[in-house]
Amino acid sequence: MVRNIGLSVAVLLVLSAWVSAQEARPGGQVPAGTQVQQPAQPGAQNQFQTGKIVRVDPEKNMIIIRGADNKETEYRLNDTTKYYGQDNKELREGIRANNWRQGGDVRYQTGPNNTLRELRLGGAVGTPAPGGAGTRPPQDR
Repeated sequence: MVRNIGLSVAVLLVLSAWVSAQEARPGGQVPAGTQVQQPAQPGAQNQFQTGKIVRVDPEKNMIIIRGADNKETEYRLNDTTKYYGQDNKELREGIRANNWRQGGDVRYQTGPNNTLRELRLGGAVGTPAPGGAGTRPPQDR
């Protein structure tokens, strides 16, 4: 009986090692149904950035924004992206609202895989700050 228990434990250990090896496949392959989280860049996805709209394509759910670094980046928009006007009110029409115009200032918060979590009209000093906390005061320079 002790021999059968020992054999059963050995079989379980071999099977668990095999399953673990299948889950961590070489070459970055992941078994179907496994959810993979992207490595977090500290603070990069939680901070609002400012930029200007280069192009909006509501049919493809994408927007190209020229960031503060003067670099153009294409972002994908999805069902979870939130849209706000300069008055900090949610734009229920989303990217299909007429407010998103080429050259317009925006504040945005990025998500994984070049998606946007939040997109807000206005980015210049004196416009409403993210989260509805009033306006940002002008800077003396």
